[in-house]
Amino acid sequence: MHTLNTKTLALLLTLTLGCFTALLPTTAQAQTAEASGLATAEVYNTTLQVQHRSDLAFGAVVAGSNAQNVTKDPINGGQDVASFRVMGSSTASVLLTITTNDLADDQGNTLPYTPSVTGAQFDNQGASQAISLNDQVNLNQAGDYFVWIGGTITVGADQAPGAYESTITVGAEYF
Repeated sequence: MHTLNTKTLALLLTLTLGCFTALLPTTAQAQTAEASGLATAEVYNTTLQVQHRSDLAFGAVVAGSNAQNVTKDPINGGQDVASFRVMGSSTASVLLTITTNDLADDQGNTLPYTPSVTGAQFDNQGASQAISLNDQVNLNQAGDYFVWIGGTITVGADQAPGAYESTITVGAEYF
């Protein structure tokens, strides 16, 4: 039989406690993380305005036995196309929102309307470029942007006679 001396007993206790300590859960160390971003704002000193300058006029159309399309080109349509001027802060980015509907008479008859829109930083209709009904544009140094709206109406075969109209709305907001 072996007798345990003090050194052996101390060694056994150390090994036993070491094993138990290895089995005990370790305490979690707190971890932190963070990231930063910027908050930005652009302040304009000019109120954004939209000025109506002219209406879209398709003119008199004679209904016949065949459907026909009547088109007004916003680039070459002259004064018969709708025209708007957007005014605001110099070189600002602006989101344009253009709303159109089919033309209707007071009897509920309609003429389908497909808009065609162009725009330019300067009042030069012939040099304007196609834009969409919802488009981001930049105002010029003077704070202006010009929009022309034409399009096509479809006059059906034996279209009911009457005065047809609709509203075209141009909205603008700083972007």
